[in-house]
Amino acid sequence: MALPAVPGWAEPPAITLDREGAVYEPGEEIMFTITTAEPATRHGRLEWKAVLNGTTEIKKEGVRLKGGETTVTITANEPGFITFTAETNPDTRLSRPQKEKAAIVAAVAPEQLKPGAPAPDDFDDYWTAQKEALTSVPMEAKLAPVKSKDAKIALFDVTVDCFGGKPVTGYYARPDGAAEKSLPAILLLQSAGVREASKDRAAAWAGKNMLAFDINAYGIPNGQPKAFYQELSKGELDRYPHQGSDSRDSYYFNSVFLRLIRAIDFLTAQPEWDGRTIIAYGYSQGGAQAIAAAALDSRVTFYAAGVPALCDLSADLAGRTPGWPSGLLPKSSAQRTIVRDVVKYYDMASFAPRVKAPGIVSVGFLDTVCAPSSVYAAYNVLGGEKQIVQEPNSAHTVGPDAVKAFEDAVQAHLNR
Repeated sequence: MALPAVPGWAEPPAITLDREGAVYEPGEEIMFTITTAEPATRHGRLEWKAVLNGTTEIKKEGVRLKGGETTVTITANEPGFITFTAETNPDTRLSRPQKEKAAIVAAVAPEQLKPGAPAPDDFDDYWTAQKEALTSVPMEAKLAPVKSKDAKIALFDVTVDCFGGKPVTGYYARPDGAAEKSLPAILLLQSAGVREASKDRAAAWAGKNMLAFDINAYGIPNGQPKAFYQELSKGELDRYPHQGSDSRDSYYFNSVFLRLIRAIDFLTAQPEWDGRTIIAYGYSQGGAQAIAAAALDSRVTFYAAGVPALCDLSADLAGRTPGWPSGLLPKSSAQRTIVRDVVKYYDMASFAPRVKAPGIVSVGFLDTVCAPSSVYAAYNVLGGEKQIVQEPNSAHTVGPDAVKAFEDAVQAHLNR
C-alpha cells in the first residue's frame, strides 16, 4: 500500500562523483550528480553549493525540486578539497520545513598542498632544550599488577615520573614469560576525550607477541569511576587543547609530548624489549602524538597516524581550515598573534620534516574535525618513507580499510 503524501517529506538526496577515488588534477572538470526523490508537494526546492578547503565558496545555486537527477560540473583550478553539499527543502511554504542534506568531497592534487606557515627558526633548539629538561627527572616507574582476561598476558597499571608535573600513566601488557630481548614494543596513543588508558587495547597488542603500553594523554590515574573522568573534563581538563596557549612553555601539549619520550624510556628499559623496534600508533589526537614521537625520538622505528590532529594550525594564512583543535586562535588581534606563534611549535606540519622513520597516515575526505587539507599539508612534508590511506567516504574516523592497512604496515615493519 502506498504511503500518503506528507507535506514537507522527502528522502535525503544522494550525490555521486564521475570518478572512483575522487581525486582530480587542476584544470579537470568534476561532475557531481545529485539524485532526489519526487517531493510530496509541488513547493519543494533543491539547493547545492561547493566550498574549497572549508573556507571559499566556489559556486551556489537553487532550483525547483522535481525529483530525478541533477548534474553540476565544476572545474578544479587549485589544489585542495571541494566539499559539495546538496539540500532538499521539500515544501518551502512550511515555517519549519524538514530539510535533508548530503555531502561528498572531491580532492584536487592534494599532494601539492603546503603548510600555511613554516616552523619557527628555533624549533629544533627549543625541543632539544625541552628534552634536556626531561632528563633532569629520573625514569622511575611503578607497576601494579592488574587482572588480565587472558592468562597468557601479564597486565600492569603503570605510573612513570616525568617532567612537567604530570606522570605518564597507562596500562602495560606483555606475553607472560617472554624471554629477554625477544619482543618489539608499541606505544598506543589516545584520541581526544578524558578517560583512562585502555587495558583491552594493550592486551590485544600484547597478544600479537609485542610489548604494548597504552597511555592516556593527561597523566591522570587509571581505573577510576566514570564520574571521576567526567568531573575532570568539566574542571581541570575543560578545554585542555586551549590551555596555556599564550606561551610555548605552558601550552598544554608541551607536557603531552614530553610524556611520549618518557613512555619510550619506559618501554626501552624493559628486559623483554628486543633492543630494536619501537612503534608509535594512534588516531586523531593520538595520530598527532605518533608523528610528534617519531620526530622527537629517534628510537621510534615506525609510526601509524590515523586522521591526525594538530595539523597545519596556520592553515588560515593560506585560506584553508586548520586541523583540530578548532577555534584555537582567539579573536583579539594582539592575543591572536601570540597564539599563532606558539602553535607553530606544536604543529605536525613543523614536526613532520624532522621525522626520519617510515610510517603510515590515513585521511578522511569528509572529515570536518581534522580537515583533509590539514592532514595533507603535514603529510606532504613528512620525512622518511611514507604512505597515506585515502578514505573518500569517511568522516573523522579510521575505517576498516585503513585499520587493515595500518595493521599490515605494522606487520611488514616487524617482518623487516
